[in-house]
Amino acid sequence: MKWRLFIEERGAPAWNMAVDEAILTCFDPASDMPTLRMYGWSPAAVSIGYFQPARSAGSRDYPLFRRITGGGAICHDGDFTYSVVVGRVHPIAKPSLYNAIHEAMSNALHQMNVDAKPRWVTKREDMPINLNGEAAGNARQIRESAPPFLCSGREAEADLLVGGKKILGSAQRRSRQAVLQHGSMPIKDLTYDGRMTSVCREAKREVEFGDVAAAVRISFESVFGVTFEEGRLSEEERDLADGLAKEKYGEAKWNYRR
Repeated sequence: MKWRLFIEERGAPAWNMAVDEAILTCFDPASDMPTLRMYGWSPAAVSIGYFQPARSAGSRDYPLFRRITGGGAICHDGDFTYSVVVGRVHPIAKPSLYNAIHEAMSNALHQMNVDAKPRWVTKREDMPINLNGEAAGNARQIRESAPPFLCSGREAEADLLVGGKKILGSAQRRSRQAVLQHGSMPIKDLTYDGRMTSVCREAKREVEFGDVAAAVRISFESVFGVTFEEGRLSEEERDLADGLAKEKYGEAKWNYRR
């Protein structure tokens, strides 16, 4: 099974978001070749979910960009972000793309001596979890309150946790032909959010972006039987990404639309 692979340790925020959308939009069901991107952020930025009001971001110490996926806000400051675009009928997308990708990411973390497990595994002995990742006894209370602004405060069944703290969450956007799933995990400690942990903290050593990227690549090759080929954006993808970076993600009209 062949996949395209893109690795960009330092990507501009608007470009990062534009490329993810361009790959999703230009997906060719005839080739049905999935794409894995691994990227960092330079400069650091905050991405907010599609439905979030920008005014909730409060401090503007970081530039703000709106994703096309849902979920809570994420501060991308030295973290590792992945994105996968795969056809809706591809075997990996069924029954749960979230679970499949997070299994591979958990495997990658284990390679770095980080014992990450899905939330449903860590909580199954304490309290039943429903399909929305809510503790059954608190479901009504959670539904009646506003969701936390930061992604770290939101609970989904497939989130990866280490010692009760979140290390990876993901979000999706679907088109008629394909699915985009992307997610981020801190490489180094985040001083602003005690609900998150980091790869360095849990591995008890210095870990760099390249170390994480190498582990993720090996994990995907092992878990999914993938053979990667170094990716290049098609002319259509690059033209669309250039336009989106300038005219959408680089504009307040999109980022502050809510």
